[in-house]
Amino acid sequence: MTKKTRYYLVGNAHLDPVWQWRWQEGSAEAKATIRSALDRMNEFPEFRFVCSSASVYQWVEEFAPEMFEEVKQRVAEGRFIVVGGWHVQPDCNLPSGEAYARQSLYSQRYFKETLGVTAKVGYNVDSFGHNYMLPQILKKSGMDSYIMMRPGHHEKDIPSDIFEWVSPDGSSVTTYHIMDGYCFNGRNLEEFERRFDEMDRVTRTDLDTAPLFYGVGNHGGGPTIRNLESLREYKAAHPDKELIYSDVHDFFEDVRNSGADIPKYYDDLQHHAAGCYATVKRIKDGIRRAETSLSAAENYTMLAGTLCGKKFKNKTFEEAWKNVSFCHFHDSMDGCSIMEVYDDADGMLGFAKHTAAVEENNALQTISWAIGTMDSSKGLPVVVFNPHGFDAEQLVQVNKQSTRVVDADGNEIPSQLVHSTTLECYWREDTLFKAKVPALGYAVYYLSGNKDDNYTPGESDAKATAWTGHRTANEHGGTILENENYRIRFELYSGYITSFVNKKTGEEMITGRAAVPTVIDEYYHDTWSHAKNFFTDEMARFSDAQVTVLENGPVRATVKVV
Repeated sequence: MTKKTRYYLVGNAHLDPVWQWRWQEGSAEAKATIRSALDRMNEFPEFRFVCSSASVYQWVEEFAPEMFEEVKQRVAEGRFIVVGGWHVQPDCNLPSGEAYARQSLYSQRYFKETLGVTAKVGYNVDSFGHNYMLPQILKKSGMDSYIMMRPGHHEKDIPSDIFEWVSPDGSSVTTYHIMDGYCFNGRNLEEFERRFDEMDRVTRTDLDTAPLFYGVGNHGGGPTIRNLESLREYKAAHPDKELIYSDVHDFFEDVRNSGADIPKYYDDLQHHAAGCYATVKRIKDGIRRAETSLSAAENYTMLAGTLCGKKFKNKTFEEAWKNVSFCHFHDSMDGCSIMEVYDDADGMLGFAKHTAAVEENNALQTISWAIGTMDSSKGLPVVVFNPHGFDAEQLVQVNKQSTRVVDADGNEIPSQLVHSTTLECYWREDTLFKAKVPALGYAVYYLSGNKDDNYTPGESDAKATAWTGHRTANEHGGTILENENYRIRFELYSGYITSFVNKKTGEEMITGRAAVPTVIDEYYHDTWSHAKNFFTDEMARFSDAQVTVLENGPVRATVKVV
């Protein structure tokens, strides 16, 4: 590959706002890092500094407004460079699509309003993999370029350091794959000599240009006086090489304007540290619940505004989304931070979920009181809302015991009584029925009758049949669970699924036992499962199960395996 003659020097400080420290320490380091970068600009007129993550800028604005004014001045000069365009450097696989949009929406708006610029370069140098739809999200967020590092070449063969990454819709961003580190702390001329020589050896492009990322990182820090003095020495010793203090975007513009044939890449960028995607369930669950709750609450609030003139609370939702966005940070969402990080995240996500619950209730109370439900002859009215942009058919459980459910036109709807959490106090059950609700709309159902009114559950394709034969070592049959689509058989002793039949086609969907709980030997794995992307060393299987029918139609049948 071509030896480089022009290098773009990218001064940066990778700052994990949380990792082996809590966010309070991360915020203090953000302030110290920005102060250091501003001081280096005073001492080295050629120095430029790139910094991602709106959360970092917001901390500085809050803690040290006079220093934030310095940042504004350097941004206007083109020496303090906004990259990333997102609240943090998030995990790039687990957040919802809406969550990525919110990362961009609030952060790019903040940058524009406070600094007069928006980020042009996406910047997720430490995330553990990158989903295939990111080019579309980045492009629609005002970013035409992307910088990433993982997976490494030992994890996925990426044939070129620089490529046009194209998502399925055709959106593309010019992407640079960092060689092996976003923070190089070159402390003398000899270390920089070795670094530049190494980059020439490992490059995977025929271009004569490349970016060099340098500065102290992870716990912040940034380029040091020694870094910058060593670069001056290197530049003086190598007049044949052009060293440009860079804002990253000028590197991408150089590549695009060079006329070089930039290869196109049509795939995801996966993956590094597979263990992270199954670690610390509570934050993954909490984030998803917060995301969906906020999206639903916003839709309901929008409907209340359209139908009833209710005022939309933009700032309320923005603050909730920022808490969720902060928890998307890759080291926290991916389960590789210290325990205290997750205690803090519980509070942030709790705030977001509570905000969503309050605003959803405010909106639905407003709308429901405007719906005509005063005809008591129909029964107890229940209004069911749908926050989605598509029609939905969903089970609804009401904290009321009734034996008859009808829709707004008086048509009887199948229902059944199911366990209620109030059973121990009120000695009654809840009512379960299936509601059909139009997109971004509502439907009204009416409940009547009680359990003493000759209650019969009715017939349905949803049913569970418990095994009633002898328990012998040779009996592999057992409980059957089925509906109109599938018939599933559970083995009597193990609880494993032994048959999964598609009733529409008669096809058996499995060729052996399924739903087998196993114990995997992870002794040689760390939290990340570095370089161990397969989990195949089985130590043991759970068995000796109890299989119980909990519910049995006509709306829902349930089997429990312990």
